[in-house]
Amino acid sequence: MLISAKEIINQSFDLYQKNYQTFFKYMLLLFMPAGVSSIAIALLGRSAAMIATFGFSVPLIIYFLLIILASLGSLWLTISFIQALKNSYLNLPNLTVRENIQKTVHLILPAIGVSILTSLIIFGGFLLLIIPAIIFALWYAFGLYAVILDNKKVGEALNYSKSLVKGRWWSVWWLAFAPAALFTLVLIFCQWLIGLPLESILKNFNFGETAILILVSIFALISTFVSLLFTPLSTAATVILYENLKDNPVAKKIDPLDPPQS
Repeated sequence: MLISAKEIINQSFDLYQKNYQTFFKYMLLLFMPAGVSSIAIALLGRSAAMIATFGFSVPLIIYFLLIILASLGSLWLTISFIQALKNSYLNLPNLTVRENIQKTVHLILPAIGVSILTSLIIFGGFLLLIIPAIIFALWYAFGLYAVILDNKKVGEALNYSKSLVKGRWWSVWWLAFAPAALFTLVLIFCQWLIGLPLESILKNFNFGETAILILVSIFALISTFVSLLFTPLSTAATVILYENLKDNPVAKKIDPLDPPQS
């Protein structure tokens, strides 16, 4: 029997509460590449004049390189965190953070591969109509988790993800959507509260471009840190759902024309 959305939310909070010390270690590590990336993006957003003036200059290239490197670092740490989260959920022994990071390096390329393929499939669905894209998005939503948690190959992971969803699309959609919507709404509210002081400062004080960039960078770091505090909840919800779908496979319909199994 599939878990309920309420149970996923409750178990996510319970898992976070019991393992917050372990999870915080990963979040602090994730804060470094995520912070670099958020600052780079924030500065790019505030530096349109610089881009118009200098074109694709060295600073701009450095920004993009930082974002790429930070994204790769975030992916690697996220892979390690997802494995640690699964072990905590299933009451399995956890490696140290360093050991887990070293152990998961071989999953980076498959994770990138399955993410790219999933994006291309969903984009192809958008080229057809929006509805196919939505269907594909849920079919292959667990491909990355199949790579990380079950060490599946890229194509195998996508097929496995689809098999977990097919035949119960609406049920899985609700179980994925409800916890994500709740956590996202709370996060958006927190981000809105964080942004209020920045908006007020920029409206009521006249700062130079450098001061504005510094303020934007500081608030980008704060916003990133708050987002990371919610990451264990949203990730736990997906891991819990993935494991529950594995434990409750879709009943295979028996074709009367199929030969009996020996």
